[in-house]
Amino acid sequence: MRGIAKNRKYLLASLILFLISAVFYGVISDFPKVISGYPDELRYVGIGRSMARGEGLKLHGLESDFQKIMYSICIMPAFWLRSVAQQIRMVGYLNSLLMASAIFPIYGLCRNILREDKDIRNTLVLGITFPAFVYTIYFMSEVIYLPLSLWVVYLVWRIFCTESFRGKLSLNALLSILCYLTYLNKEIALYFVIAYIFVSLLYCISNFDGGGASRAGNHLFGGLRRNICMLFFGDEGNFFQGIAKFLQQNQLAGISSKAFMGKDKISAVWLSL
Repeated sequence: MRGIAKNRKYLLASLILFLISAVFYGVISDFPKVISGYPDELRYVGIGRSMARGEGLKLHGLESDFQKIMYSICIMPAFWLRSVAQQIRMVGYLNSLLMASAIFPIYGLCRNILREDKDIRNTLVLGITFPAFVYTIYFMSEVIYLPLSLWVVYLVWRIFCTESFRGKLSLNALLSILCYLTYLNKEIALYFVIAYIFVSLLYCISNFDGGGASRAGNHLFGGLRRNICMLFFGDEGNFFQGIAKFLQQNQLAGISSKAFMGKDKISAVWLSL
């Protein structure tokens, strides 16, 4: 009963933090602005406006083959408003709601990883102060990429903690859908699939060799996560450029020697997203 009461308490705290952060970042993003991050912002806004009008994927009246439309779908309701000023204001509030929703996967990770109440409280508060929240004042897809990425991380954690085959199967099906939605937001989401496949294979092999492959998986997995974090917070935005840089700058031995070691540190890297 105490555990259930504690979970309800932290869930309520997460809801309150969600509302506070959504209102706060919505207010600070509510100012006159123009599209300044070409070509990304122009694409997201233009495609969102064309979809709101029922014209499909168009940019300046021309058909577009741009595939990363998840953010445009999320901000599409803003373009049902009449004036441009109202549309821009609504996009800011939608951005804030999307970014603030990251608190829920953070809560899920805290509930499963952390044990001390103080650590859970600090992590939840820290979760709404990410520097990435500055994207709420722009027209950028990062506002949906952050919560989607955290949900992917949470589901992966749940899969490895679930014992039943049916549970793992259900979670993997949900993870597949979520990875596809994340890919519709950014190409770099393919790194999650690559990392998950590597870790799953090594996790299965570890059952036959006494854990040696599991330790190797920790090294390799840590290296992959390090590069994902670098790409997410750096200036790389293209998947193929990221692959080229990954192959140029890293070798398997280098990754293994410099990667994070141990379950706790890997958890911290997961959570750092």
